[in-house]
Amino acid sequence: MKLFTSGKVSMCINIEKTGYMQGEMLKILAEIENNSSRALAPKFALHQRQSFIATTSTNNVTKRIFKEVGERVPSSARQSVTKALRIPSDLTASIFHCSIIKVEYTLEVYLDVPYATDPKVTIPLVILPTTCGIEQMTQPSMLMGFEPYGNNYQAGWNSYPPPTAPGGYLPQTAPGGYPPQTAPGRSPP
Repeated sequence: MKLFTSGKVSMCINIEKTGYMQGEMLKILAEIENNSSRALAPKFALHQRQSFIATTSTNNVTKRIFKEVGERVPSSARQSVTKALRIPSDLTASIFHCSIIKVEYTLEVYLDVPYATDPKVTIPLVILPTTCGIEQMTQPSMLMGFEPYGNNYQAGWNSYPPPTAPGGYLPQTAPGGYPPQTAPGRSPP
């Protein structure tokens, strides 16, 4: 850095992994050595790049999902800055192996240096879709009967063998087929 800010600065960025689920916490550890004449603050930004691919051209759209500012590192100091950021739960998942569209993400960590080029580190990230897990099964919408895989109170959901009506949805089978034949007075296993 020259002119209005003099000295040197370096930073090392560490993250736990490069693949994150929607809604997951992203923890960043930044080791910053500030040997300049100013206090500097690290900034953390998540960028999304969408590429729409046609036979003759490609259209790229880039947008910033969020930007956060970390604590300032004083002049002539070495400091570790930790930042925890939540990946938005409604963020589109990464798309790589499609011939017409791609969605890619990058985490950018940079120091805002006045009147100079900002030193930055760019890390590619993969955003994975959430799956229905235990934490989601305890949500109020799940407890009110809106199950993602059907309704437990629907006729035939928990019964064995499934009920059939004349001309019903299960075909009549020969002996030994489905549903299993049982002796009179015995219930199926």
